[in-house]
Amino acid sequence: MLVSPYGATMHSDVLETCAHLRESFDLRVLAPDPDVRSFARRRIWVEGWKPLSFVGVYIAVRRLRAAVQGFRPDIIHAHGWPAISVSLGTFPDGLAARTIASFHDPLRNRELPQKMVDERFPRYLQRAAALTSAYPTLAGALERRFDFSPGTFSIVPHGVDGLEDTDPVLARAPGRPGPIVGWYGRLAPDPAWQTAIDAVALLRKDMPGARLIVAGDGPSRQFVAAHARQMGVEKAVEFRGDIAPAQFFAEVDMLVSPITVDAQPQIVLAALCAGIPVVAANAGAFKDALEGLDVGWLVPDDVAGFAQGVRDAWSHIDAAWEGAMAQRGGARAKYAREVVLQQTLTRYNELANLNRT
Repeated sequence: MLVSPYGATMHSDVLETCAHLRESFDLRVLAPDPDVRSFARRRIWVEGWKPLSFVGVYIAVRRLRAAVQGFRPDIIHAHGWPAISVSLGTFPDGLAARTIASFHDPLRNRELPQKMVDERFPRYLQRAAALTSAYPTLAGALERRFDFSPGTFSIVPHGVDGLEDTDPVLARAPGRPGPIVGWYGRLAPDPAWQTAIDAVALLRKDMPGARLIVAGDGPSRQFVAAHARQMGVEKAVEFRGDIAPAQFFAEVDMLVSPITVDAQPQIVLAALCAGIPVVAANAGAFKDALEGLDVGWLVPDDVAGFAQGVRDAWSHIDAAWEGAMAQRGGARAKYAREVVLQQTLTRYNELANLNRT
């Protein structure tokens, strides 16, 4: 398993998948140095690498070759642009033909040299055993970019943990004042939390009961608080730190999800599976998850768009909750961890059997 830097959703998804896979496979992981501890805590064999800078790529290639030569894997799974580039760009044909390349997000600025992506990546991807994407819009964009036929990329969505049929059904307290809006994510350099705070500031001009609960932590915590003070809504913004999604959902009327550095934040899928109304940016990853549902509002990714989306959701919030709860079974059938894991296991077994023949 080769894991690229960036993307909290990708990291969480790969970590949980590996924790399950090690029960069925002899698993080895190369992960970014800052993430090594989280894999090691789950008793997953892991080694660090830095496949970003020129020197980092050189060291990563050496570590990858050493791991492959010593381990002789039946399957290699590369997650993210740098990992895919390093693996498919250096493997001989026999190993490339055992490699699954999985894309979770679009290419980020400075993640890889643009010239290399444009000139080499199509050849790299043609060598892989299988190509997957986390959501349909990304798959279509990659197929167009690299001139592949539609359907070349199969869809393996991000998985959501902690969902059981016996989970207590969330219930919104009748008559609760609000709206109480929730934003959940890592407090890092990212425009998403700023959009959420600014939207609540705009809402409070005619909806004085509007409040924002911010869940999550990170290096920008003090800057988020300072921005709330600057907007004059520090008393309307409550920071809850790293609380469990279930607790967070019980305290809010709806989730807001502006465009973020993670193209498809896992919290959106968790909200759908839990039965919580969502107001999200009308962009590819969010549109793929919410389009066709009566419990999601797709809005322009700006302050006015989110303020209006919250107003619309609040205007019939009880019906929105009823609809969200009614459709959570369909969301769980698509995004529950065990469902996504079974897709991965099926692909692994097919490829392993093929390699043994």
